[in-house]
Formats: sequence, C-alpha cells, structure tokens
Amino acid sequence: MEKWIKRYNSYRKQQKMFEYEGHQIAYIDEGEGEPILLLHGLPNSGWMYRLLADQLLTYGYRVIMPDLLGFGNSDKPTDTSLYDFDLQSHRIVALMEHLEIARWNHCCHDMGGIVTWEIMQNHPGHIKNLLLLNTIVFKEGFCPPFQFDKRKWLTNQWSNLYNSRLTRGRMIKSTLSGGLCNKKMNEDELEGYLKPARENIYPAVHHFFTNFKTFYKELDDYHFILKNMTLPTLVIWGSEDKILQAKQVPLIKDLLKVEAHDVVLMDDVSHYLMEEVPELIGSLMHRFICNC
Repeated sequence: MEKWIKRYNSYRKQQKMFEYEGHQIAYIDEGEGEPILLLHGLPNSGWMYRLLADQLLTYGYRVIMPDLLGFGNSDKPTDTSLYDFDLQSHRIVALMEHLEIARWNHCCHDMGGIVTWEIMQNHPGHIKNLLLLNTIVFKEGFCPPFQFDKRKWLTNQWSNLYNSRLTRGRMIKSTLSGGLCNKKMNEDELEGYLKPARENIYPAVHHFFTNFKTFYKELDDYHFILKNMTLPTLVIWGSEDKILQAKQVPLIKDLLKVEAHDVVLMDDVSHYLMEEVPELIGSLMHRFICNC
C-alpha cells in the first residue's frame, strides 16, 4: 500500500473483490515476497492495519488485508448465521487459495483470533508463523463491558447502539478512544472506522455479542488444538488494554509454549497497538519471521 494513501475512499479504490458463495469480500493485496495475512477484529476492518502494512512492505513482504464478511467494504448480509466463525474461516482460506498462497504468516487481533483458531481447526497446515496482537485466547482476562452471555436483553440493547444512526458513531469513537493511550485519530483516520458502521455492521456485531456462550464453550476445543501445535509464535500485547487484559499473556505463553524472548508486553500501549506503534510492531514481526 502506498504511503500517500491517507483517506479511506482512496484505500477502498485500491481494494480488490473476491466473490465467495455469492458474497463479495474486499481485500488489499500488495507487495511481493513472503506473504503475511493481517486479520482484523470487531468492529473494525483491514483499514486498522494500514500503518503496519506500510512497515511490512518496506521489509519486502506481500501483505494481504481482508475485510471479514460484515465489516469494512465487504458485503453485509442481514442473515446473522452467515457470521459464524467457522464460515468466516472458510472464506479466508478460500481467498488465500484464490491468491494461490498455500502457506502464510498469520497475524490476528481481537475477534480475528477466534477466526484464526477456526482456520487452524478446519484447515490445518496453512499457517507458517503465528503473530498474536491482543486477541481472544482465554476467558480469563477477557473483560467486555458486561457479560454478554448472561444478560440477553442488555446484549440486544448494546448491539442496537451500533444500529442506530444517533449512536453508532459515538460507539465507534468510544471504542477507539478507550483502546488508545497515546494517539488521537484525525478525521481522515476516523472515516475508515465510521463509514463501514454507517453502512450497517450491525448484523455482524450482533452475531458476535449474542454468541459468547458458544465460543466460550469452544475455547476448550481451541485450547486443545493450540496446546498440541508446533507453530512458531510471537506475542505482542498492549499492556493497558482494559478488555483484553495483559493477564492473558502468561497463560498464552504457557499454552502455546512460547519462548520468553518471543513475548513482548508493551507499556503505555493499549488495544489498538497497530495504530500506536506500527513501526515497532513491524520491526518485531520482521525480526521474528526472518529469525534475524
């Protein structure tokens, strides 16, 4: 991605489209060389990785940044069953097959972790190196605003805030401000988060909030897969994240058998670490992948 692309509309023009089972998936595919997939979380899109992508491109990587179905510039069907995490995993693998990429370095953040565990469960053997940025691995240390799995009426009310024209912008801005320590978004940057919300990310967000019971149960299955994998893994974590708290890090280190030097806990950095310290993250990823 060119460094001069500062505006979201320009970014969208650079995106390509991949059709899978009747739905359009938007993605960026830039650069040559070793492929790295950057998988976003909720309620975001590939736009969140634009600064990190610039860093990785300077190191000579081929960078792929999809918008999951329901987010960003991808289609946003109203049928919430289409947002099941296993279906999202099939779409990502189909996209990579379309790009003729059999194996890749894999980075995930937030909800992107759940899609990643589904990829590892349903399509093993594709990931070469695993790069984790403040993602969902354990119930412990995952502290959303309230227990979505226990209060259905409150869950519905909360997700409806992303649906109302009066409140969805405030919800996105609040999520961003709560996930940043040392950065204030300018209007051009904010547009990349706000425009998809105006185009109705509600069905995908609602699916996530109303399926906590399901993926809490599935975490044990994911842990079995992760415990028995042998993937080289780098963990980079913003220590000030109040929702995906740093108490997850030692649990992840033990579960995935990560070497101490491959665990980086960043002080004064919060949830959106790729917005706050993209240069440092790019450097750490490059050093890890090339083992230099």
